[in-house]
Amino acid sequence: MKISVISLDFAGVIVSKSFIDYFWLELVPYAYSLRHSIPLSKAKSTVYEEYEKVGSNRIEWYLVDYWAKKFRIEEYIPKLLDIARSKIVVYNDAREVIPKLASKVSNIIIATNTSIEFINLFFDAYPEFKRYIKKVYSCVSHYNMPHKTREFYESIVEDLHIKPEEILHVGDDPIYDYEIPKSIGINAIIVCRSRGKVLHGRNVISSLKELLGIIEELNIETRLN
Repeated sequence: MKISVISLDFAGVIVSKSFIDYFWLELVPYAYSLRHSIPLSKAKSTVYEEYEKVGSNRIEWYLVDYWAKKFRIEEYIPKLLDIARSKIVVYNDAREVIPKLASKVSNIIIATNTSIEFINLFFDAYPEFKRYIKKVYSCVSHYNMPHKTREFYESIVEDLHIKPEEILHVGDDPIYDYEIPKSIGINAIIVCRSRGKVLHGRNVISSLKELLGIIEELNIETRLN
């Protein structure tokens, strides 16, 4: 069946994860140090320890509001997010390819476990992408799930009123962006840009530029079958 939807993970695919890391690892501890009048080094130790107590398998790990209330830094959050926005780095291949993909498929969506606050920062900083990316699905913000599960992908398929094989999902995690979507029939590709991290296989690419050819190949295979 012809590919009609391109599904893109957010951090690590469209943008670098660095601005999100900067928010959690630098800005939140800085606000904590101001709020509680303690040295930044001590604030970092305290904040990082609290992060580890929660862990990435709990939904709270990803929630800005949860940590703002826990650390009593609510008043600082708008400014922290504004600073984080200035740190957003869009990958060059994403800038080039996303407009071209829009002419190849009916819909481009974001499917991610990044919370919506950070995605909104991206659209605020780069509003031109709103022309191409029509829907955002955050498992954290919209489904209260810490990770992208089968149910998450199934809900996307249902919401778009299409068949799983009409979607090509692109992400950077072998489990949540490849194995899980593939398990329900979604076409999936892993993008691996890191020189120090090598993944091999037909479904691994090093640049989003390769997607244009992959879509053509998948559509040709569909016509031949």
